[in-house]
Amino acid sequence: MGAAFKLDKKNFNKQIEEYRQKNNCKYIEAILCLCELNQIEPESIGKLISKSIKEKVDFEGQQLNLRPKKNSLPL
Repeated sequence: MGAAFKLDKKNFNKQIEEYRQKNNCKYIEAILCLCELNQIEPESIGKLISKSIKEKVDFEGQQLNLRPKKNSLPL
């Protein structure tokens, strides 16, 4: 992973997906690691993360009991 990358929504989301797949980790971990590697405050990247990744992070948070679980219909 390079030390820096262009900080735009498309590229950052691509970096998240690539990091997650390469390191076999959760989205939450991938985002935090990329922030640390690139010296970016995690609080500042909310607008850069796509809706789809935000939903996946929210789901992971629920599974890890970091976020309240949303009501869902049993399948």
